[in-house]
Amino acid sequence: MLSIVLAHIFSFLHIYTYQLFSLAVNVFLFLSGYLYSNKEIKIKSFLLNRLKKIILPFWLVGLFIYLYLIFIDNNFKDFYQIFITLFNLQGIKTIFINLKLNFVLCPSSLSHCWFLTVIFFSYIIMLGFKKSKIEKNIEEKPFLFLIISMLLQIIFAYCGFQPVLIICFFLGYFWGKYIGNNKALSKWKFISITIVTFIICLLRLITRKFIDGTFIYDGVIAGWSFNFLAMWIFIFIDLLCKKWSLLIYRICQSFIWQTLEKLSYPIYLVHYMFLKQPLCVSNYIHSSKSIQILIFLVLTIITATFLFFVCEFFDKKMLKKQNSLKLFNLLKSVKSM
Repeated sequence: MLSIVLAHIFSFLHIYTYQLFSLAVNVFLFLSGYLYSNKEIKIKSFLLNRLKKIILPFWLVGLFIYLYLIFIDNNFKDFYQIFITLFNLQGIKTIFINLKLNFVLCPSSLSHCWFLTVIFFSYIIMLGFKKSKIEKNIEEKPFLFLIISMLLQIIFAYCGFQPVLIICFFLGYFWGKYIGNNKALSKWKFISITIVTFIICLLRLITRKFIDGTFIYDGVIAGWSFNFLAMWIFIFIDLLCKKWSLLIYRICQSFIWQTLEKLSYPIYLVHYMFLKQPLCVSNYIHSSKSIQILIFLVLTIITATFLFFVCEFFDKKMLKKQNSLKLFNLLKSVKSM
């Protein structure tokens, strides 16, 4: 998430990194799939928890932006955007690439949140997998799944449906299943994955000069190079974590790491509104770009911290209500006995 923020800062400074830092989206999706691969999930509690942890903060940021647009900017007429945000549809264009929409999906300050639509599509498909026999068949033949998913993705992308990011989630999901069964990754398998990833990334760099903007490049090569690179980064970091587990543990227990862990999602949600209209720092700070970035960082950290504590307040309120309800039901059942 922080690397995505960095990518947006570079874009604001007109320094284009060729989507280098956007790779974090793929890494995050792969990691999410991996973490859910061997978890027992109760559908209702899982969805409620995801709504509370992911969508509620997003709604709060959206509410602030819409209130600003309506009452302060006085230039907001597209009220349908509120419903798009409410139902988490802002990323629908990322998945259905040929969808003809005659309206703006969301304000530019929220446009980076297309990612949330993708992750919820992945969650819904995952819940379907966990309740079916498909999962076991894919778990037993992970490489066949990879080949089939690549072929299907090409067909889907040609038809206007782009599932390459959703597939990245399931690459992590079935990688977790594979590791769960095999316990360790051999040296030669890691070398093989490294070579394949290098070839795919090299193919992307070479073909970009000749077929950039075409379906085969934008819809297939670019997406899969990111997926494979995200998978390789995850595997490599996982190997490092196992090798230097004590050092990693100390880092994760540090104050800086714990703080970043708590604030990373709030920072991700709020930062873009200070780089885009109508709250872009360049509207109010007309000095050098370095001063604008400094003000941007200060505003982002303050707003993200405030959002974190607001969400914590709601979380505690909801937890207290749930505990009271459980206690009431318990007393009721005791009384009936």
